[in-house]
Amino acid sequence: MSDTGHHRALRRAAARIPPGTVVLHLGGT
Repeated sequence: MSDTGHHRALRRAAARIPPGTVVLHLGGT
């Protein structure tokens, strides 16, 4: 099975949540 569906889901989630949340999540790692 390919990760196309998984990638699509990730991109969809990324488009839904505000960019600030992603930055905070990446910076908190």
